[in-house]
Amino acid sequence: MKERKILIAYGSVVIILTLWAWWRVCVFPASVSEAYFFSVGQADASLVRTDGAQILIDAGRDSAIVDRLDAVVSFLRRRIDVVIVSHGEEDHIGGLLDVVRRYRVRCVVFNGQETPLWTHIQQTLHQLHVPVIVLSAQDRISVGAASFSMVWPLRDAVRGGLPASAANENSLVTYFVRHNFSILFAGDISDTIEKKMLRQALVPSATVLKVPHHGSKYSSSAAFLSAVAPLAAIIEVGKNSYGHPTQEVLSRLTALNVHLYRTDINGTIRVIFGGDAVTILAQSP
Repeated sequence: MKERKILIAYGSVVIILTLWAWWRVCVFPASVSEAYFFSVGQADASLVRTDGAQILIDAGRDSAIVDRLDAVVSFLRRRIDVVIVSHGEEDHIGGLLDVVRRYRVRCVVFNGQETPLWTHIQQTLHQLHVPVIVLSAQDRISVGAASFSMVWPLRDAVRGGLPASAANENSLVTYFVRHNFSILFAGDISDTIEKKMLRQALVPSATVLKVPHHGSKYSSSAAFLSAVAPLAAIIEVGKNSYGHPTQEVLSRLTALNVHLYRTDINGTIRVIFGGDAVTILAQSP
């Protein structure tokens, strides 16, 4: 368990989606929020609980996400208010329908990119009367004192239609902020997109970074990591044949003195934040 002090200033926000007032009813103090980075193998799935809301970012590869959610979500609050889908590949949306069938999902947000798997899932969501909303850079979700800002892909690209051949590049990158704490969920973007974001000043600093693309050597460039300047980085990764996370990425994070956590080693990682204190709980230090 670690505790660190953080002081970060933020500018104003634009609200494009206001969530229901009853989300403010919370089972823990309103000043305390938490995030879970689930151990679901070679896949992404994270849950943020803040201001009475439960926001799931990606849903893993299969039904394993339901077991992870059941372990941390009370059966009395079997509700996911928003699922943010970074992109339509199996290791990010494969467990989405399992979540929808198990939990009461209010809304699904995605990046507008059609893939065969996403088309199938979206048809089922429609049958289950789960709304789907396309968001892009500059769009934001407001939940009490917190906000979830989309920083990639650019709105014009989404309107023009995103090519299915570049699923990772079009990942919906989400920036969560509550007071002086923040998390950047970087999806599976590559260093090519990182460079574009840097050129357009779209890379925010963050307390915690969800490392892009499971620690691929083609992501997490030194310039990108320096711009984010995280205190802690979390790699959602499992057994794989790609060599993730690569030594190149691990070395770049180590060079910046970033506290590193991995779901393949540490299991599900819980981050608790309130006031100016951050506590990270994992199976090993």
